[in-house]
Amino acid sequence: MRIAPGDAELLKLAEAFAPPVILISKLREKSLRLSAGDSGVKVLLYEGGEALRFDEQAIDAGVKGCLR
Repeated sequence: MRIAPGDAELLKLAEAFAPPVILISKLREKSLRLSAGDSGVKVLLYEGGEALRFDEQAIDAGVKGCLR
């Protein structure tokens, strides 16, 4: 999971989601996370599995995290 730096509420939400890893990473120009943040919207970015494949474990972890 990726979250923006310096936001205690995002960290709390990420910990509740309970991903295996939480990365605090700076926002990139022209990214959805930056645009959302500029609009006052907090973003948790869950990354699971690999491109062009359905990973049942990653999907399950994502659904459970959202429900938490």
